[in-house]
Amino acid sequence: MTAVGEQPTEVDERQPLLPRPHRTASPCARCLLFPSGQHILLLLFCCFLVNLALDGQLRVWARSAIVSFHADFGCVGGILVSVLFAGMALASITFDGPEAVSCMGMVGYLFFLFFSAMLCWNSMLRICLLHKLPTHCAFPGYCPQDQESGKPDLTGIIRITVLAWTWVPTGIFTAVGGALWRPWYFIFYALPHGLLSTSRPWSSWLWSRWRELIVGSVFWFCFILVGVVMWSRSFAHAGTSDRRFLRVAGLGISIACALTAFWLTADPVMSFWSFLAHPWIAIFEAVKAGTIPSLGCEEWIAICLMVWDVGRMLFIMASARFEQWSARARMEEVLREALAHPFRAELEQGFAKTAPSAAPSSVPGPGDPEASKGKIGEMHQALIKARKQNLLDQFSSSSILPSSMRLRVRRDHLLEDSLAALLEKPVSELLAPRVNVLFEGEPGFDVGGLTRDWFDSVGRALADGANDAKGSSLLVVAPDQTLIPRPSQCKDIDAMEMATPELQGRFRYFMSLGRFMALAVFHENPLPLSFAFVLCKYLLRVPVGMEDVKQLDPAFYSGRVEQVLRSGGPEQIAVALGEPLTF
Repeated sequence: MTAVGEQPTEVDERQPLLPRPHRTASPCARCLLFPSGQHILLLLFCCFLVNLALDGQLRVWARSAIVSFHADFGCVGGILVSVLFAGMALASITFDGPEAVSCMGMVGYLFFLFFSAMLCWNSMLRICLLHKLPTHCAFPGYCPQDQESGKPDLTGIIRITVLAWTWVPTGIFTAVGGALWRPWYFIFYALPHGLLSTSRPWSSWLWSRWRELIVGSVFWFCFILVGVVMWSRSFAHAGTSDRRFLRVAGLGISIACALTAFWLTADPVMSFWSFLAHPWIAIFEAVKAGTIPSLGCEEWIAICLMVWDVGRMLFIMASARFEQWSARARMEEVLREALAHPFRAELEQGFAKTAPSAAPSSVPGPGDPEASKGKIGEMHQALIKARKQNLLDQFSSSSILPSSMRLRVRRDHLLEDSLAALLEKPVSELLAPRVNVLFEGEPGFDVGGLTRDWFDSVGRALADGANDAKGSSLLVVAPDQTLIPRPSQCKDIDAMEMATPELQGRFRYFMSLGRFMALAVFHENPLPLSFAFVLCKYLLRVPVGMEDVKQLDPAFYSGRVEQVLRSGGPEQIAVALGEPLTF
């Protein structure tokens, strides 16, 4: 017990609230994670170029890469941009209504649509020229063509804008159509026919047909998957506009996946995949024949790099699983230590001798925004930087850290699901740069709006029931109408085992509440909660002054504290009580 007027002990160096063991990654882990995935891919590509140079195929591959880049990336990008521009123009006319568009505005829209169509048509013709696909002259005698090759001549403004329409890029239409129907042909005819007979219809297919099969299969798989998801229970209550958006988004996702498959199966890229697969095929055949595989030095290096990358990915997956598994045990350990060594708030120098005044507090208040942005902002960034550095020292590579924290909660059990999920999240996931929230039974993609809705909804749920002095909510309204943690009815609990299961669950919820508040500060997301100023000081470990006591509970201060602070007050109260006054 401390007598009135006794000075608190001065502490020179502050210790952390809860001791955290500083773990560092082992040398093996650091060595395994030292090269990132991008570094390994770059080294593999260098081995591939060395292999091409040794085989004398480097010039051929370079010319193929230039043609593929021009056609598959440049011209396909032109087609996508033109379709996007045309879709935006048509959507604008549809939403506004043709009657709402002026004459000059309609002329502008028509010119915009003509420009988009011209860009799309010329891009398809150039793809046919670069890949030597067939084209057809729809108006003989008017088609501009090269005199030697007979191919379309797309030079000059008139030929690009007007005469290009006389050529039809039949090769593009044939390839796109083949990608759409060939997967169904393979599933319903070629595959059953090959299984039921000795002939294999696909044995004579060229690579172009296999490429159409791969691209088309990816497109239809994504398209059907989006349709199944759209008609599932998660999107059962979506409105008409939401379903329209989902259809457009699903079609866009399907096209994007098909384009990815199209680019990954281009001839230059397939040469790279072939280089990566060839050493393994050679090793398999050599082991089967009982001989030593005949591989070049660059191929052996490529094998080592691929094995290294596989081991690296397995280690990352195992580390992530271990972090999730040990997070709950770590939280139980922290909770037991917090109960055994409770943190006490520090008091200002001369706390019992100094009467409250209007002097500014050492913590910037809401009326001092510049100071808040300065001091609190610096503390915020320094704390985040130090904690992330601790994680980097522990995991030895940023690639092992999660890129986002994912939460799946129910709207009707929002507070319980959120607090339970936060309690089980490892620190590495809590410090992820993004938060992705999904409400069960509600359609939506989190691009920031759902996360803000989650912070706001959980904050309001925490404030529900705070006005009831005998309630069971985590927070309660203080006499100054701010929020403080609701005091526990059980006193002097110094061990986790001594608390009832209900009280243990309440303590865990308080730890989850602290994580929720820290998460809001970390992502700079405001909460609809007004915490007591003394609680903010307590969390920031700023000494509490007499002014804070008066602000928190004016009635308690005037009835219990002010009388003690008066001259001769303790003696008068001691006489009235008939015993010495101690605290």
